[in-house]
Amino acid sequence: MNETRKLKAFKNNEISKINEVVAQYSPLLFCVVQSILKERGSSEDIEECVADVFIYLWQYPDYFDSKRGTLKNYLCLIAKSKALDQYRKLSKVQNVHIPLELIAEEEIAMSTSFFSANFSPILMNFEYEDLYKVLDMISPNDKEILLRRYVGGEKPAHIAKDLGVPTRSIVNNLYHSKNKLKLLIMSGGKL
Repeated sequence: MNETRKLKAFKNNEISKINEVVAQYSPLLFCVVQSILKERGSSEDIEECVADVFIYLWQYPDYFDSKRGTLKNYLCLIAKSKALDQYRKLSKVQNVHIPLELIAEEEIAMSTSFFSANFSPILMNFEYEDLYKVLDMISPNDKEILLRRYVGGEKPAHIAKDLGVPTRSIVNNLYHSKNKLKLLIMSGGKL
């Protein structure tokens, strides 16, 4: 079954075909989620995340864009995002530091809490690979703070405590880094 048929099965609630898709991708998604939740979550938490991926696809099948990648990669990306959300929930502490190596380039590009809210009109014709290149143009310290805040979901106070600086410095850094990113994006990567 090709990707178009798989998506059509979700759009049309074709249970037998949906079950085929679930059977095909569940082992892979289980591994993706388990790699993030292995120390914090139970097998039930992992299974719940995998189920949430398919529920998300069922609710929003039109969000998948075959021009950006395969269905397999898209489902893995959603699984990683759901697992990171679950990781935060299971930590029972709002200010959990998620190691940056757990955050993929694709997740940064999809982070609706930051990029869509702050750059949606600008990003309309902007490729996500270019977005990651622009992120690499800012200082590593600024990039870390942006990612920890807007992708990792950490509070400025927690980031400030970790870095040993005042919270106001982090807030100011976020403001200036967002403006710098907007300029870089609008200028096509040139300041």
